[in-house]
Amino acid sequence: NRNITKMYTDESEEWIFLVSVENAIIPSHVKAVQALGACVRKFIPNSYEARSMSIEMGYDKDVGLGGNCPTHLAPLVGLFLPYVFDDMERLLDVVYKAAGWAEFLPKGDFFDRYDLLPDPKDVGFRATEHLTYDEFKEGLKDHTD
Repeated sequence: NRNITKMYTDESEEWIFLVSVENAIIPSHVKAVQALGACVRKFIPNSYEARSMSIEMGYDKDVGLGGNCPTHLAPLVGLFLPYVFDDMERLLDVVYKAAGWAEFLPKGDFFDRYDLLPDPKDVGFRATEHLTYDEFKEGLKDHTD
């Protein structure tokens, strides 16, 4: 069973920016995404990258922030694993409602796009990644995106 285990708020505690969900993805879906990731790395190797967080944060060299290794899968999950895609949409709907993000939708004609938190079903998935830390044994250190 999926359970929302924690909702993280910003420093002012005015809004929730992250929701932690236990059992967010079921084991058979995990295996399916891992298999798709392995296939993509083999046949579309430019979809894989080793991302140093030091470089992402603008440093000229590695300063020990770790990193991650995404295999970019969009739109392949929707094509080859539509049941995983559908399940993630259902999960996003539950999280979106629980966090109260709909109240951040703009009222009127003008709005700052950074304040916009549209319903996930209206915008789709921006990115779909199979994420590993293979080339960064220390994992990914704390950071702010």
